[in-house]
Amino acid sequence: MILLKMIFGMITTYLLYVLIRRFLKGNKNIVFFPLIVLYIFNVIPVLLDVFIGRPEYRSYRIGFINSQDDFHTELVYLIIILYIFFLLFRFQGKYIFFMNFQESFKNNTIKVITFMGYFAMIIIVVVSLLTPYRSAIIQYEMRFVTDSVGSMLKNLGIFLVLICLLILFIEKRCQMFWVKFLSILPFAIWGIMINGKKAVFFIFVSGIILAVLLNDVFGKTSFKVLFIILSLMSMILYLNFYSSVYGQEQDDFQVEYESFRVEYGRDDTLKTVIYDEINDDNNSILEYRGQTFLFYISTVLFIRREAWQKKPYPYAIYFTSYYTGHSSLSLLNYTMTTSIIDEFVSNLGFIGVAILPFILVWFLKVIMKSVSNDGNNLNDRILSQIVVLVGIVLIMLLFAVQISAFIYLWIVYILLLLVLRFTNKYRIVFGRLGRR
Repeated sequence: MILLKMIFGMITTYLLYVLIRRFLKGNKNIVFFPLIVLYIFNVIPVLLDVFIGRPEYRSYRIGFINSQDDFHTELVYLIIILYIFFLLFRFQGKYIFFMNFQESFKNNTIKVITFMGYFAMIIIVVVSLLTPYRSAIIQYEMRFVTDSVGSMLKNLGIFLVLICLLILFIEKRCQMFWVKFLSILPFAIWGIMINGKKAVFFIFVSGIILAVLLNDVFGKTSFKVLFIILSLMSMILYLNFYSSVYGQEQDDFQVEYESFRVEYGRDDTLKTVIYDEINDDNNSILEYRGQTFLFYISTVLFIRREAWQKKPYPYAIYFTSYYTGHSSLSLLNYTMTTSIIDEFVSNLGFIGVAILPFILVWFLKVIMKSVSNDGNNLNDRILSQIVVLVGIVLIMLLFAVQISAFIYLWIVYILLLLVLRFTNKYRIVFGRLGRR
């Protein structure tokens, strides 16, 4: 199995190298960004297996223990990730996205949007300071808040971070980009503290990297690479800070390595699902196929649990109950972080993996076809770039966290896409990518 993992790592790493070359040479297809996330969360853990070895999971991680070192589970996992990676790679090379992100907007337009953004951010900060959760925010303990008011406040934290990214994204001038970055940084940090989850910091850093790459703020490739390295270093420092705040730092290497793999890998969650599918025992993750898809439908229709007692829960709740060895659904005080691949396999079986890349690419094409690219209306072009930026971030998050973590943001975004799709006159132009 080590040999197979080495071959798998070499193939995916080579494909990643080609992806980066294509992007730097002008292929702005947004499939590039979710592929990077897939590599980080699902390929790097395989490389760690080769060079460091498997973690020694503690006894309560029953799902991980059962699935690890099972040959058939490991083999199916490698096939699934390689299949998704290769198909997305092919789609990335097939179409070039011609939206001109480098286009500068009129100074008056930028000033109006920036003013409105700062005004909205100040309102959110003031509102958050007037709530009973002020102390929890300052002490960075919003992670433990679960009531409806606290959840609404957490969503405001996400919105605050997105406004910060919008202000940066519409600024194409390098000098002003840095001025605005320093001015929005306190607001972004406050938004991250309001939400209290690692995923929001991931959104902020990823959004800044997207703004730099798509807007070509720095021009020279060396500056872009340096900026990305600094951004990744800031993410590592933040993760260390997060671990210290929530008491996750360990002196023992094996315990620390286990915690790292659980927090930042999505390999073992998928292997647990695969193991369940292959063995087909009675202790399955979901009660029936498509169960958590019904959760999303009922959420969109605003059906509350009081009106539907058997309303399904988010997927992570079912997975965590199974992974800890419970024979039936148990509502624990924490949940494991899963990805869209895990959820599709549990809901649809292995056919879910077969159709997932096509669904993702279809959705990306809907994003690109729903926005204005060559219209004369300046507002349309600004809105187009915002829609693409948010869409990229949401697709990236699919491989990092469960959909339910940002369900309301997804609902608002899809509604916006539907409005644009049926009202927009313009269509994105696609072109084939020639051989490099």
